[in-house]
Amino acid sequence: MISKLKLLPCATLLLLGLPAYAAVTPQSSAPIASMTEFQRTNTLVGSSSLQQAALAQPAVVDASSGQPAKERKIKIEGNGAAADFGPHHVGFASSLNTPWAVDMVMADGQRLRSHILGLAYYDPTTGQSVLLANLKDCQGELLPPNQIIYRNAFDGASADVVYTYTETSMEQDIVIRKQLPAPSKYSLNAATTRLAVLTEFLNPPVPRKLPSTVDLRALNQAANIQGEDTLGDESILFNTMRIGLGKAFTLGDSSAQIPVGKSWQKLEGRDFLVESTPYALLKPQLDNLPPETASLTPRQHKTLKQALLQASVPAKDSTRSAKPFLLAQGPLQKPGVVLDYLIVSAPLLNINFGGATTNKIGFAAVGQTTNDYWNGYNFPGITPAAITNLKWSDTNNSGAGVTVVNGAGQWGNGVADGMYGPYIYSQAQPGSITVTLTNVPSGTYDFYVYGHSPTDADNGTFTLTSGTTNYGTNGTTIYAGWNSTNWEEGQQYVTFRSVSVVSTQSVVLTVLPDHAGYPILCGLQMVLSSAITNSTPPIASLIDINFGTNTAAKVGKAAVGLTTSDVWNGYNVPGSSALNSVANLKWSDGYTSAVGLTVTNAPGVSNNLVADGMYGPYIYAKSAGNILVTLTNLANGTYDFYVYGHSGTNLDNGVYQLTCGTNSYVTKGTTIWGAGWKTTVWEESQQYVVFRAVSVMTNQPVVFTVQPDASGYALISGLQVVLPMSSTITDSDGDGIPDWWEIQYGLNPHDPSDASADPDGDGWTNLQEYQTAPILTIPMILAFTSSSPIPGTTPSCLNQQFLTP
Repeated sequence: MISKLKLLPCATLLLLGLPAYAAVTPQSSAPIASMTEFQRTNTLVGSSSLQQAALAQPAVVDASSGQPAKERKIKIEGNGAAADFGPHHVGFASSLNTPWAVDMVMADGQRLRSHILGLAYYDPTTGQSVLLANLKDCQGELLPPNQIIYRNAFDGASADVVYTYTETSMEQDIVIRKQLPAPSKYSLNAATTRLAVLTEFLNPPVPRKLPSTVDLRALNQAANIQGEDTLGDESILFNTMRIGLGKAFTLGDSSAQIPVGKSWQKLEGRDFLVESTPYALLKPQLDNLPPETASLTPRQHKTLKQALLQASVPAKDSTRSAKPFLLAQGPLQKPGVVLDYLIVSAPLLNINFGGATTNKIGFAAVGQTTNDYWNGYNFPGITPAAITNLKWSDTNNSGAGVTVVNGAGQWGNGVADGMYGPYIYSQAQPGSITVTLTNVPSGTYDFYVYGHSPTDADNGTFTLTSGTTNYGTNGTTIYAGWNSTNWEEGQQYVTFRSVSVVSTQSVVLTVLPDHAGYPILCGLQMVLSSAITNSTPPIASLIDINFGTNTAAKVGKAAVGLTTSDVWNGYNVPGSSALNSVANLKWSDGYTSAVGLTVTNAPGVSNNLVADGMYGPYIYAKSAGNILVTLTNLANGTYDFYVYGHSGTNLDNGVYQLTCGTNSYVTKGTTIWGAGWKTTVWEESQQYVVFRAVSVMTNQPVVFTVQPDASGYALISGLQVVLPMSSTITDSDGDGIPDWWEIQYGLNPHDPSDASADPDGDGWTNLQEYQTAPILTIPMILAFTSSSPIPGTTPSCLNQQFLTP
């Protein structure tokens, strides 16, 4: 293993705030289920990637596959650079003056290859344009962790090109460094001329274009100029990505943003993106730049079409592609004026039923920014009612519409959330509400549907259909726990995953009556499925228990797991109502733990016929009573508990309540809505429930009370005891070294004998090396180690805090 004495110098640099070879970004302390991979977009309202470039997050282990997730940084590969930690992958040529220098493969496999043609002045009132600047040879530089810069990239203008890549987007920024010649130098009217960026794409998929108009009058008035009243713009939609309205601003100060409109042009079989912004509005910012000292190059007037078709195309040149990428020496410098375009994956559509648009902004179970826009549906006493041209969460037009039939009633459940508190319901009792989404862009989506009345038993129940495909029925909880904004699937909302939508096809959500006869709907979110990644917290240790059968019946993962060889502890004591115990349960890697299990009042054994060695069989109480399942001798730590169970009929589910010490956790149950429980495509609230962040003191019992289902039988199929990597105090094998430290240095947190070993032969045992450097913490260690831990984990996952909804 690596000696602590050898590592201390680097750790000292970090403690002093001095640069080390790698830096680690502190993670958000977002509550469970409120932050997802999807939320970490590169822009907030009023900012740009150049000011808020997404910081690289530590790599994590995907608990569903046990494989390391991709490192969140752009990598130099050969003579180019590659970014692949999002659903879209991008390659960058070493010289920007290369044909198709930027090569993007979107999440659906479609390809966008592009190169910049140049900068131009364009006057839409006369149709005349002048090409200001062409690309020239410029070498790519990697600005870690996630930006590429090509400095001094043009002939005819002093400007850089910067690309910023995140998990949900890629941004192209033209950073103008010196003043541009005035349009009057080329006999163009400055009041009506636009500054344009011209980009060509090679055989792209045909986009869907949504035209809109930007009102410029307030900006003109503020700048005291006579300019264009409006700016045309097109939202450019591909299957899994879109390009929205751009902006121009001074680098380091986004308070004065100027809109940048877009137009997608198909000319003589070639595809171009023209981005333009009014020169008169941008002039004050350009005038603050240093003056350009180079002489003015004469330029010929052309139409915009001629400028696009006759612009110099980057030529193939092996000497350019042979130049390697460089590592940028320091961050971007001011001054500069930026023109950007942002191509974003994962459009998010939010609808707030029963509330005004202003009632809700920001996150629910998923989201992009704290300023996410919600479309308000507020038509009390009116049915049917509709909204056309719903807005995406960033306020760009989606082109989609929504119609609601039989949802004229409005009420509230008292929860302090602008979307989840109010709801619509059917005044015609009994009856269903029908919600129809139209003109949804083709793609595969996840739908998050929210709803609950003020009483536990009266929940939201939903069926979703796309075209002729029915995606089943699901409902929110009928137990306590719904009246919180600590978002948990199955409590306040349900999810319909991987819903396929094709062009012209409607998506229909049917809201069914609750126990009291009223259909209830609070809100809806629609997001591309590819944008939601499995971000289950990295697992340090895992115990699996299989009720109703022997150990050999189940191997590998369930909803979570570390490897395909994970060991399950079998509990199989049919016919006994007495207290039965199993001592020294095994960890999932086969090592013996000190943890014990007791079960009371579970003599029955049955099977729901699902083809899974754990989830199919279950134990049950034959009389109408509870089963008590108790775990003992767990080490001090914070655990997640996954509990599985369902009988062979839809209404007879598993119902569970957890107690640890003096803390009782709300009752949760698997589904009683539809047949989603009949599969091993694991979904929370369908086959299992999760009790998260349960604090356990050393040797404190954890008690599960398994309550009767609708037919009077308490039942349980399986249990997973998950110690997340973030539980830094836990020492599972009691050898004096915490689990995270053992995993970090390739030891086994379940083998106490390795504390006395000295694998690097330096005269220090592993325990001594841990004890000599108590100041070292997980973030510090992540900065300088790359050792590989036990199967299913990676060192850099230790500080990962992002959770799926």
